[in-house]
Order: sequence, then structure tokens, then C-alpha cells
Amino acid sequence: MKQDCEIVKDLLPNYIENLVSDETKKYVQSHISKCTNCRKILNEINENNTLENKQNEEAEKAQIELIKKYKRKMIAIKISIIAFIIIIVLGIIIPLAIYIPKYMIIKKAYNKIQELSNMNNYKFTITQINTNYNIQSNSIYTENYYYKDGKFKNEYYLDTEKSKSYYGDIYSDTILYLFEDTKTKEHQPNTYENIFDIFSDIQYDVHSFFNVIGLNIREDIYNGKVCYVLRFGDSSSNYREIWIEKDTMLQTRELQVIFNKPYFERTFSIEPNIVTEQDITVYNLDNYSDIIKN
Repeated sequence: MKQDCEIVKDLLPNYIENLVSDETKKYVQSHISKCTNCRKILNEINENNTLENKQNEEAEKAQIELIKKYKRKMIAIKISIIAFIIIIVLGIIIPLAIYIPKYMIIKKAYNKIQELSNMNNYKFTITQINTNYNIQSNSIYTENYYYKDGKFKNEYYLDTEKSKSYYGDIYSDTILYLFEDTKTKEHQPNTYENIFDIFSDIQYDVHSFFNVIGLNIREDIYNGKVCYVLRFGDSSSNYREIWIEKDTMLQTRELQVIFNKPYFERTFSIEPNIVTEQDITVYNLDNYSDIIKN
């Protein structure tokens, strides 16, 4: 009997795994049915196997869960990276989408100013209307600037009366001023500046990304012409506007509004190749006396 027990003990692992023949299986089963000790050993082995299988299943489940967590984490990281990239791309594309159309308008107007600055013959007229709401009156100032081959003349009018004029040459040291109200004349130092510097807003903004981004640009009609209107200022009642004719890209108007009322308005016109030598030459100074300085 003891010998049978030893044989059965050796056979039990294969018996449990169903790796024995039918005859051996019957032999083991017959012995176990009679031997309490071997049956106990079989039960212990089965319990151990059950426990081990359970532990293996739990370990496998834990490993699967760990893999799932890792995959979820990687997916979350990928989503975060993609979202970050999208935000960065949108952060670049959206400002550029706003900037580029505005910049192209400013750049074309800037190029037009450079083109005007290189002309050798033109008449440039600036008309400014100032409004004084305290006394309900308007004043109209007109400036006619004539330029030909380095020589220039500038005439100033208040309403319809000529107030002063000056003549000069961009290469000379002095400018001759003629004052109409006193009929006097005086030579002053030549501080010649490009007359088109009056369009300094455009010349400045073309070099500023944030200024261009912040501009409010719309289209409107002025004197029957479609214009780009550049508005400066956030307030709806206090702002300044520059009007650029769409076809020519010339600045034709500037408007300053304070408390919803026009404070001043300037209009600009350019006439190329109409200035003659007579326009920029001083002729009779007999009616003008020199200013006496103390």
C-alpha cells in the first residue's frame, strides 16, 4: 500500500494535468478512493493550483489594467500634444489671417507715399477744416505746395485770404518767407522736410505688427470713390480716421472726432507734372519790406 502511495504521488501532477493514459487514470482514481492520505494530497495540490491560478489571473488582470492605464495616459499625452500644436498653429494663423490683409493695405499706401516722394514735379494741396463748437464756427486752412526739380513754394490760406508763403530750394541754407498781413519778408534757416511726412501714420504703422493688428479697417465712400477707412482709437465717440482711396491707394482724407463731433478734417490732393518755373519763382518783392529784428 505504501508503495502504491509513492507511485500515485508521482503520478498526481500528470494526473491533474490530464497527461496520463486511461488505465493510469483509473488506477489513480481507484487508489485515491481508498487512500485518505493521497486524496488529501490531491486536494491540497488542487487547492494550491486553484490559488496559484487565481493569483496568476489577478496578476494578469493587474498587468492588463496597467497596460490600459499606460495606453490611456499615452493617448491623453498625444491629445495634449496635438491640442497644444493646434493652439500654437491657430495662435499663429489667426493673427496672420488678421494681419496680412490689413498689412497689404498699409503696405500699398506706404509704397504710394514713397512713389510720391520720388516725383520731381507736383502740386500737393492740403485743406483743413477746424470746427469751434463754442462759437459755432469753421475755419478753413489751405496749403498749396509746389515742387519742381528741388525748388519749392508753399502758400497758406486762411479761408480765402492768403496769409503767407515761402520759397526755397532743398539744397539751399535759407528759405524766403513772405507775410501777407504785414507785407514783410524774411530769410529763415532751411529746415526742409518731405511734405509727405504728413502721412506719418501710414509710414509708422507699416513697420509695426501690433499697430496693424489693432487697426479697425472698413470700406466706405468719399466723393464717389471707394476708400479704405483706418480708424485709430477704441472709443466710439473719440477717434481719428484716415481715408485711403482704393483705386489709387492715396490718402485723401483725415478726420478727427471728439465727443461724436468732427474736430477737424483734412483732405489731400496731388496733381503731378503741372508745376512750372513761374509757380516756384519769386518775382516782384517791391511791396515787401524786411523784418527788423531788435
